[in-house]
Parts: sequence; structure tokens; C-alpha cells
Amino acid sequence: MRQAAPLLLAMGLSAPAAADTPEKAAAFLGAMRDAGCDLSLEGADNAAEALGIEIAELDDILDLLYLGGQLTIDEEDHLTLMPSLCATDGSGDAALFARLQEEIDLDAHAAEWLGMDALSAGILPPARAARVVAAIRANDCAVTREEAEVVMTAAEIAPAESYAATAAFFEAGHLYLDAGPDAFRLTDAVCAADPAGDAALYDAAIAQLTDDDAPADADAMLAERFGPDGVRAVLEFLADTSDCVLDTSDRVDTVDSVVAFMSLNMTGVYNLPPDFSPAGEADLRATIAQMLDAPGPAFVTAPGQLTLIDCTP
Repeated sequence: MRQAAPLLLAMGLSAPAAADTPEKAAAFLGAMRDAGCDLSLEGADNAAEALGIEIAELDDILDLLYLGGQLTIDEEDHLTLMPSLCATDGSGDAALFARLQEEIDLDAHAAEWLGMDALSAGILPPARAARVVAAIRANDCAVTREEAEVVMTAAEIAPAESYAATAAFFEAGHLYLDAGPDAFRLTDAVCAADPAGDAALYDAAIAQLTDDDAPADADAMLAERFGPDGVRAVLEFLADTSDCVLDTSDRVDTVDSVVAFMSLNMTGVYNLPPDFSPAGEADLRATIAQMLDAPGPAFVTAPGQLTLIDCTP
């Protein structure tokens, strides 16, 4: 049997396909109510097939209901509607799903923990990445997204560092998806390895990721490695290192800061000159401006500032 929806487990390492219509989501919710508001994932697949809903569409439906707090998924991939949604007559289901589509950016959530690309999350000093591995190893070599904040906070590891390190180790094959939603485990070899080698393992992971088809110039790097998700990751990092609040009162200065950070990252990661073409930089600045206006659900927006939600000052 397949596991729960891709975003819940694979954290969006490939882009999710949009569910066709809110009406399909409403039909699926009706099927769940008919089943007593509880279904196994296999039962959900069967119900979706009977309704003409593709698996990719069902995955998006589950992702949005889960992220919107309307559905729970346990470690056995068992789906349960929240009592309030279960008790309704279904007349508002399509409108509810349309609202969730508007409010929730699946790509942003996909990037939230592991990141769409390890490199867009930033490169750490190897010793800092080693501390992330040590924290996971000390937690029986596994961590769920629910546990991650507690585990990393106890080890005095900032969210941006855990994002960057876990993304790199995942993409290099040293961290893999385990049973149950949001569960990740170190490989047996890394779990049993001498911690003294963790920093070198991270170095090797970054070398593996950067040496394969590395962009040849700054504009190619922007096109191939970065984009809206990379900008979001930078905004989250800058907010996390500024007591959870990113001051955007001076828009020009904020945009300059993000461009400078990405240039520094480009130089450190790719050993490229930190120079974008005028057109490339103009496109980057336009993307940053768009992200400042709509940074996604990781932030609370207010005049002159963005506040990172999952952050401790």
C-alpha cells in the first residue's frame, strides 16, 4: 500500500499537482462522511477512484485538508476528519476547499522543513551540520516533524540550520522517509557511524550536490537553483536570525539585503563571481518584492515587518 500524501511525507521534493476543482474535494469529503469520517489510505484511494479523482488530485486534497486542520493522519496512514467537519451537511465543502486553496501555499509548506533544494536553504559550517546529525542520532536516529522543534531547540540548533542540514543529508541519501507521516530516519550506516566523521559527511554531501551540473554563471545559478522558494528560504533565515522579525519598513534596503545574501551564498557555494546581469538582477529583485508582499503562511504580515511564526526569539 502506498504511504500518505507526498507533501506529508516527501515534503514536496517534487511539485504537487493542483486538485482539479473544489467540487471533487467536496465529493471526496462526502465519501468520507459516508464511511463514518474515518478511512484507511487504501480506502481513500478506492473512494477517489470511484469518484473519478486522480491520485495526484487526492494527494492535494489530503495535503490541503491536513494543513488546514480539517484532517488528521496517524502513523498507520489512517485518515480522520475533524469532528466539526464530520458533523456538517457538506453544503459548504466546496467553499471550504476553495478557501484552503487560496490560503495555503503547498510549495511554501513543502519547503518549510527539508526545503525544495538543500542549496537554497543555505550552506552551513560543517561543524554546525554535524550538530544536527548528533541531535537526530541522540533521538534514536529518527525524528518526526512534530518532534523536530523540541529536539533541535534542546540542542540549541536554529530552524534555519536544521532545514539546511537535513535537506542536504536527505538529498545525499543519508536521511530517508520512515513509516508514518513526517517521519525521517538516518541510514543504519550513519546512525552507527563515529560522530567525528559527521562534519566530513556533510562536506561530501554538499560537494555531491554542487558538483553535479553546477551552473556556470550567476544568471544560470538563479535560473537553475533559486526562484520563489529560494527567496522564501532566505526571508525565513533572515527573520530567524533577527529575533523572528524581518524589518521591511525600508523596502529598498530589504531587497538589497536579500540580493546580498543570495550573492554571498552563490559565491560560497558555487565559487562564482557575485555578479548578476542587469536583467537577471532585475528579475531577482522583482521576485523578492513579490515574496515580501506574499511571503506565504510561514509569516504573519504587518505594515513594515514580517514575523516568522515557527520561531523562538
